[in-house]
Amino acid sequence: MLIRKTAALAATALLSIALLVGCSSETMDHDMMNMDMSSDASLTPIKVEILLPDPMHTKQKQVLQAKVTQGDQVVDDAKEVLFEVWRSDQQEHDKIKGVLAADGIYEAEMEFGSAGEYQVIAHVSARDLHTMPSAKFTISE
Repeated sequence: MLIRKTAALAATALLSIALLVGCSSETMDHDMMNMDMSSDASLTPIKVEILLPDPMHTKQKQVLQAKVTQGDQVVDDAKEVLFEVWRSDQQEHDKIKGVLAADGIYEAEMEFGSAGEYQVIAHVSARDLHTMPSAKFTISE
């Protein structure tokens, strides 16, 4: 009997506290909770277009390019642009850092020692986003 009275009293106390807190006439200041949504650029994904010369030959310097945009704006402030290149039938990958060459265009030079099918991934980190498009290309003698 004593346990029932104690449990009922505890439940009543908790319910009363919940009602007092929930029905408080004091208003909360929500100014600090407002987020500026006027600039949704961070929600727009970055787009990377891999640009390769055509044709590409062995023992000649080739320029690999990545055109980086976000919406209709060029991205000149990429944190990192890295070209990962490998011959399709081999496991070893070369990584070359891209540098800003023009409006939103990052490039790296590379010389290929042998003809064949190759692949490239452009790893791009910019504006708290990361993307890594890929392309295949052929190197001729």
